[in-house]
Amino acid sequence: ASASTAAAAVAELTAVNIWDTFLQLDKRIIPPPFKSSDLAKTSQTPILTPDECRNIISECETHYYGWGGSNERYGTPSYRVGYMLPLENLSFSYTFVNFELLPRLFPAISLAFSDSLTINPENLRLGGCRVVKYDAADGHVELGMHRDGLLVTANIALNDLDEYEGGGTIIEGLKEPIRLPVGNALLHPGDVKHGGNAITSGVRYALVCFIFDTTIVPHEKYCQDRMKEDVDAAMAIQVDDATRIEERARLLNSATKHCADAYKFGKLSCDGGLCDDGYDEIVKSFGSRYQFTL
Repeated sequence: ASASTAAAAVAELTAVNIWDTFLQLDKRIIPPPFKSSDLAKTSQTPILTPDECRNIISECETHYYGWGGSNERYGTPSYRVGYMLPLENLSFSYTFVNFELLPRLFPAISLAFSDSLTINPENLRLGGCRVVKYDAADGHVELGMHRDGLLVTANIALNDLDEYEGGGTIIEGLKEPIRLPVGNALLHPGDVKHGGNAITSGVRYALVCFIFDTTIVPHEKYCQDRMKEDVDAAMAIQVDDATRIEERARLLNSATKHCADAYKFGKLSCDGGLCDDGYDEIVKSFGSRYQFTL
């Protein structure tokens, strides 16, 4: 196969549960030094307009394959887990997020956590993104408590509060779920335990982005190391050992995921339109517009 075909194949694999990969971060990766006041930051003004939110929802609802089924996650049974669509599956929203949302979001993240970290927006990257739908009529209403593993998670409300009851994001250490007006964002460190509070009626949509800083955690090296470990373990199993076929397949599948992630995280420049000549001006333009508070 040609180099371009191979690259496309690897890129396609990045859609495979990229957030699950980082639930197993090894001990050599040190969490960023967030403060207790950084449990959660909520925007005081919308980061997305109502029309932009509606466009994302519309693409999801008219997607050729639909929302698909849900798997058991974080102790929540599959029949209660919210529906999820990876950003990679949504052509319009993929372009919009990379070229429109990220130049707004990255400077906002830098400002929101400025008391704890010096974050250069140019060092931030999108490690994964998905649209989540909670539908009370179908019983897919919640998501169990968990940690995301990357530097910061951004949860953006895509529809109005009056379109559902209940819901919001539970942050461990805070008394009440955080419910957001349409277009507003919740930011929290990825290692903060959180979950999707159950809705009791209506439908709730959210855009969830997983953000990492290329200077804080060596994600691409971590992925390459894990890939090598999986490949070595798989190769140690005899091909004709019928009792370990599933184990070998699991290791090779895991190695493939780590390879895809290493490929993605290794592209530390000019991906998603974020190193254009005009990026500095975009950052300056949007940087002061979005204020976050506890």
